[in-house]
Amino acid sequence: MDSQTPPAQNAAVENPAQGAPPPTPKSFLSNKIILISIFILFISTIGTIVYIQSHSISSKTSRQTNITSNPKYTSKKDCEEKTGNKCYSSCMQTDVNTEQCTLMDWVPFINSSQDNIETPDWKTYTSFLYSFLIKYPNDLKVSEKENGVIFDNEYKLLKREIPENKYIGITVFVEKTSRDFSLEEYLKQAYPENKFGIPVFEKRKNDFREVEIDNIKGLVSSRGLSFEDITKTAWVKKGIYVYKISAVGYQTGSTYTKIGEKVFDQILSTFKFTQ
Repeated sequence: MDSQTPPAQNAAVENPAQGAPPPTPKSFLSNKIILISIFILFISTIGTIVYIQSHSISSKTSRQTNITSNPKYTSKKDCEEKTGNKCYSSCMQTDVNTEQCTLMDWVPFINSSQDNIETPDWKTYTSFLYSFLIKYPNDLKVSEKENGVIFDNEYKLLKREIPENKYIGITVFVEKTSRDFSLEEYLKQAYPENKFGIPVFEKRKNDFREVEIDNIKGLVSSRGLSFEDITKTAWVKKGIYVYKISAVGYQTGSTYTKIGEKVFDQILSTFKFTQ
């Protein structure tokens, strides 16, 4: 007797795929979710890259300007008539890449030793190590450092009691140097060149003006000598010490605020040497 394969088995042998189960709705949905997730991740990555690049450009551009984008005075005469002081020309805006001045303005000369600034409720800070005293607003926090002191209201900013444009940051740092150095010679050596190879002090000499600090001639710049930050800074040398007083911004890459500049001018007028 001949052996015969049942018809069902023959069908299975001839077409094995015929018995494979069709894809379920659940597996199709999983594949769709994976594809959507990959697409969202791709879009998020592109968005993050675009944001970082645009933020970097924005920050870089913000460092190109100082306090104003337009001249405050039309001429030297206009500045002197409105302020009642002698005025000098100063660079107020510089291209961060070339360090070329793109905006000049007239700035009134200020004698920091003048006594016409009222500070009746201010406290007095005295440094016995570096032989100076200075008055400061009583709502500023004092943080002593190894080579100086910082006055600021950062605690108010962290508590959201004030906006960032009301931040006040004043620093006083002291450096020991050679008694034979003049202040200008010190600045040439302390700020020789930036990362582009441009001599910083020599390049920005037009930004400087003379200022008297406790009857000693010093120099002040409305944009400082730092590459990253824009600071209003005064330098004065007495004996073997150089004193650097600055109005600073809240974070790296920022500039000082208008109220910070006002307090800087007031504090500078109270600076006295104790020896």
